[in-house]
Amino acid sequence: MAEPICIKQAMGGYRRDFTFGHEKITCKLRDASGAREFQIPYEAIDILSPSTLTLNKTPLSRRLFVVGLACIIGAVFAASAALPGLVPAVLYAIGILLFGVIVVNQWTGWLSATFTSMRLSPPPPGTNLTLMVLHDKNRDQVMAALTNNWKARLKMLYGRANPSNDRQIENDRLKWLLDNDIIDDLHYHGELIRLKASDTTVGFTATH
Repeated sequence: MAEPICIKQAMGGYRRDFTFGHEKITCKLRDASGAREFQIPYEAIDILSPSTLTLNKTPLSRRLFVVGLACIIGAVFAASAALPGLVPAVLYAIGILLFGVIVVNQWTGWLSATFTSMRLSPPPPGTNLTLMVLHDKNRDQVMAALTNNWKARLKMLYGRANPSNDRQIENDRLKWLLDNDIIDDLHYHGELIRLKASDTTVGFTATH
């Protein structure tokens, strides 16, 4: 069995560590609200219907606001304490600069964080309803690993036809797997042949 793959992401004060195991993905998330870790079975992730979410108010922008405000307050206190004129002027300039960056960010999204969001069904205990992947330099690598493991998991769980089930349900499920590139044509037709052979065996047994 292959060793788990770990991919790290960071953007706008958000951090994601994804470890891709055989059956589940382990997610370690860190932001201004704290850190949390949980596991998600691949089959619970809606890979086929992702959405995009962009947040302008990120932990990084909030930190810049706090630092900028502290600089302005520091400049006022420095001026009232009769410190050398350069000190309050520098603090005031830094504060104004940081506030300017925050204002510009509202128009340009310099400090924003964009996510690919995928619904979870059902969501594991302690998680929300979505898995969110950052749009950083490792985004494509994360999505590729996630998609490949998702396909492998679904093929293992649902890729083999069950002759005891309704034939139409089995055919539809195999066709869905084929259409979504989870199984290939060879696998698909092999399972159909196995279902047909099972029907023939059942019919032969019933007549003898």
